[in-house]
Amino acid sequence: MADSQIDPAEALIVVTGLEPFLHHRSRDLGSAIVRSEKLPETIEAKIYRFMNRDEREAPVDLPAFDFDETVKLIDATPDPDAIEKTLAAFGNQHNLALAVGTQVTRIHDYIRQQVPRRVHVGLDGPEPLPPSPSEGYRFRRCWRLAVEPLSLFDELQEYALSRGQVDCFQAMFPTTWASLWPTVQECMVRSNKKLPRQKQTLLRVLCKHEAQSLQLAQALAPIYAQEQQAQAAKEAQRSTKAPAQDAESTPVQRLDAAS
Repeated sequence: MADSQIDPAEALIVVTGLEPFLHHRSRDLGSAIVRSEKLPETIEAKIYRFMNRDEREAPVDLPAFDFDETVKLIDATPDPDAIEKTLAAFGNQHNLALAVGTQVTRIHDYIRQQVPRRVHVGLDGPEPLPPSPSEGYRFRRCWRLAVEPLSLFDELQEYALSRGQVDCFQAMFPTTWASLWPTVQECMVRSNKKLPRQKQTLLRVLCKHEAQSLQLAQALAPIYAQEQQAQAAKEAQRSTKAPAQDAESTPVQRLDAAS
């Protein structure tokens, strides 16, 4: 298995999601810690399954989502007593608890910045407005990754992965995301089969390895255009030269050329 170097605190949030740490409802994280230690194997299994399955997984609806309640949770001031209970859920793993706290703060700040906030200033003062449908949908998908990080691989199985989702996942879970490309390479060696173009494209989107190909295509486009123009000019020159040659040649010469 590839040496992923996933941060242990980050791995724990990946397997539990952010929400338990915002609600401070965890009382025993022992089983979650065990699952977090196996995160590289879990990710490898999901990617290998994607490579080797014949059909895409049937898309499912997004989980229920209440924008106002979600923003209320994100903007809430933490209760010190609740934080103490969450710290106790780590048992004697105090260093891990502190590291997870730091990671939660970082991811929480990122999510807070993603909330679409619109305000209308009227005669009675500022009035908050609901987000536009597109803003709400983008935030909803980003929030789902925060509370269900491994749902990124559900999107992969459904062939529904977007670049925006990958951007959110990378920002929140950078060391986990950095492990994906080595894992993909290892799974390709294990699978030992040529992937369809669509699967290759999705894996490149997942690992952000499509930029080089796109840049190369953009760099070559003018060259190809020049070559096509030059070829068209040659064809046009040939087509105009042929009647002129026919007009200048004698009937005997034309018979010799045709024979």
